[in-house]
Amino acid sequence: MRMFMTQAFPLNVNGVRYKNLQDRQSDQQEYLKVFQYKILDNLKADYTDKDGFSTTMFSQDIMEKMINEEVEKDTSFAALSILFVLGYLIYHLKSLVLGLVGISLILFSFSLTAFISQGIFQSTYYGTLHSLIIFIVLGIAADDIFVIVDAWKQSIFVQECEGKVNLRMAYAFRRAARGTAVTSSTTAIAFLANAFSPMMPIKSFGIYAAIIVIVNFFLIILVFPPLLIWYDRKLEGKWCCCSADKEVLPGANQEEPQMGKIDKFFGETWNNMVFKLRWVIVAVFFIWTVIAIIFAA
Repeated sequence: MRMFMTQAFPLNVNGVRYKNLQDRQSDQQEYLKVFQYKILDNLKADYTDKDGFSTTMFSQDIMEKMINEEVEKDTSFAALSILFVLGYLIYHLKSLVLGLVGISLILFSFSLTAFISQGIFQSTYYGTLHSLIIFIVLGIAADDIFVIVDAWKQSIFVQECEGKVNLRMAYAFRRAARGTAVTSSTTAIAFLANAFSPMMPIKSFGIYAAIIVIVNFFLIILVFPPLLIWYDRKLEGKWCCCSADKEVLPGANQEEPQMGKIDKFFGETWNNMVFKLRWVIVAVFFIWTVIAIIFAA
């Protein structure tokens, strides 16, 4: 059984008669929205799954309410995601300080992005899509942190940088900044493409997401280099910072540091046959990709 409930404007409620639809339009819409919510709650309380009979109610306002409720449930997992990323940062960086600073920069980027998007670009809308950007930003920012920290650790094996912290950081910064700039810019542009959407929520989300990706890039690439130098001089090797033993520079009166498993994997030839036929393999996959695109189109 289906029943339609028609509603008309202007409203006449609680002794207040509005002149037309434009007369305090937001008040009329809010009253109508609350009225629908009350009907929905009564239906759920009195008739849902009662004697094999269930009821439901649908409208634009009800749909938005249901979507917001689901998004709120999903965003409740954001805290678990933040804790997971924090734990993995600490594990991978082997430092409680670097992990805490990294997650703090990620969280600080939201307030800075809000200032830029709302204060400068006057994009004040904040919808359900905006809340979900935290899951994307956690991954992007964590990758940027891993890139610059790994570049700093690998710089110790560069002979030209031996014993010179400034040259080590210059090498690490150039290597990390280029890679993270490319990935961050392409991601930001992909989000910014939504700015051409005729739908305002999607347009606002695209602008917000592009800004927060760029903000994260600059925060990490500007804060982490001096932080790594300070950490290497002051805290490396301290047990309270959950750090491994302090790395020593080649040429010192101690055993030289060993390359990690990932560094060794990419620093050596994995398979001689694959290496010899690498261009043939690339050509075959390129042809296969073109054929797949043609058939998909």
